Amino acid sequence: MSIDPPNPIPLKQVFAPELRQVNIKLFTGVTWVLTFFEDLQRHSQLDCFNLSGHVRFTNNSSFPRVAALQRWLTLTKSNIFQFRMKLSADYNLGAQSVLEDICVEYRRATGDEYSAGYGNIDIRYPEMSFSYPPVKDENISNEPVVMNEGEGNSTSSDNSISDEPVVIDVDESNSTTSDEWFRGEPLDENIKEMELSECDYVNNGLFKELQEIPCWHRLQRITIDYEVPMNENYVFGKKLTRLAHVIQCSPQLRELYIEQNLQYGRALASNTELGILLGCKLEVFCYTVSHDISSLGDLAQIVDTLFSHSSSPPCLKELILKVNGHPSTWLSTKHLVRWIAKLFKRFPVLIHFTLNCQPREAYEHNEYSLSKLAPKWFGVSLLSRRIRPGQIEYRHKPYSLDIWL
Repeated sequence: MSIDPPNPIPLKQVFAPELRQVNIKLFTGVTWVLTFFEDLQRHSQLDCFNLSGHVRFTNNSSFPRVAALQRWLTLTKSNIFQFRMKLSADYNLGAQSVLEDICVEYRRATGDEYSAGYGNIDIRYPEMSFSYPPVKDENISNEPVVMNEGEGNSTSSDNSISDEPVVIDVDESNSTTSDEWFRGEPLDENIKEMELSECDYVNNGLFKELQEIPCWHRLQRITIDYEVPMNENYVFGKKLTRLAHVIQCSPQLRELYIEQNLQYGRALASNTELGILLGCKLEVFCYTVSHDISSLGDLAQIVDTLFSHSSSPPCLKELILKVNGHPSTWLSTKHLVRWIAKLFKRFPVLIHFTLNCQPREAYEHNEYSLSKLAPKWFGVSLLSRRIRPGQIEYRHKPYSLDIWL
């Protein structure tokens, strides 16, 4: 995007209720972009926000100051929100001091000498916590809208932002689990199955040992089972980095089973590295929602995003989703038609899909029984050409639906 839109109207959350990730490459002002998405940020809807491109400073231009950007970033209450602004920067004749003042302020605020300098501005949140107080200056405006009059004909260097969201680091020193905890038996690089629980994830000693193993030669299945419910302030970081390391070092990995809440699923889905690794390795993926209220749509969005990072189609053959929202809050023929079709489109070689709903008694002998809704789903899907005659076979119980393609 090379031209600032004239008087852009901010996007309202009601018009984009499912938008979770934003990736923009621009060669103009930054502030109008933040203003445009502010309502979504205020509603804690965004999971990932990436800005890349080029900005040119002039004597009459300005750039979002630390206070303005920090205010925008902290509008959200989301624990998985990730932000990155990676821009190449230069200046017109006589405007060097404008760029230098901005860079000094950001370096001091982030405590990172590489966050801003001539030629590059790279701000990551929440990895950069803005824990250092910014310089107080009477000439610095605290208003959130600060226009940047970047010039559209400036030449951009090839400095585009990585698609990989910033990983959130967790302060593991607050964990009640001792770092001296180890498994009863030594790790075996030839195991076929690995089960990771919460105590494994917060145990630095165990994961140091995991990372020292260069290859899991026979590992075919990983199960992630969290025994402790997480509060709303829990964040993920090194957990996903460590999981990616194990997956990357497992050439035979084919199955991943996860029992966790939606917060974990969204953090997983926004991790590009994991999405690419899983897309080219997994043949079986199972996600069971625990400690949360969920629908098929909730999990379908997570799965669709997770497997969308790779340019190659995923090789998944079996997908199992287990939801636990009461059917009165989500289940309908329209809901089934929409989200099952989306999953079939994402996975071109899928053979078997299973939807399992809890609690079972909520689906027995009533209008929400999948035994009643499945034939309706099948008929509507045929009429709307979402599936072809003879393409699938399906079986159902009041609380479950199995589909073979």
